[in-house]
Amino acid sequence: MFVGKDHSGIPRYAHIRGTEEEKFRGDVAGSSKEYSFCYRGNGDQLYVFEAPIDLLSFIQLFPKDWEQRSYLSLGGTSDRALTAFLSDSPNITSVFLCLDNDKAGEEACEKICLLYTSPSPRDYA
Repeated sequence: MFVGKDHSGIPRYAHIRGTEEEKFRGDVAGSSKEYSFCYRGNGDQLYVFEAPIDLLSFIQLFPKDWEQRSYLSLGGTSDRALTAFLSDSPNITSVFLCLDNDKAGEEACEKICLLYTSPSPRDYA
C-alpha cells in the first residue's frame, strides 16, 4: 500500500498493489488524488511519475542525493496531484515529467506541458 498525506501529515490517498499470482492494483475508495504518494525534498526539483512503483524504481536507479529532490506519483495521468503539489511547494522551479513511454503517458506529457508552460490569461491583464 502506498499512502499519500496532506501537508499536515494526514493520510488522504491510498493505492494498493498486489505482488502475488493474482496481480491487482487500484486506489482505495475515498482516496483524494490531490494527495497522491510523494516525497517532499527541500530542493527545487520535482520528478513526476504515473505510479508509486515507478517513483521508487527511479530513486533506486539514481540514489545519489535523492533526499534533496521531490518526487510525485500522479496515480495515473491526471494533473490533479501535480497542481496540488505545486500550490503547496513554492520552492519548486524545475519539473521533470517521467511518465510512461506509451500513448497515455505521451498525451499526458503534452497536456501537462501546455497547461504549465502556456501563458495564462492573467499574464496579459
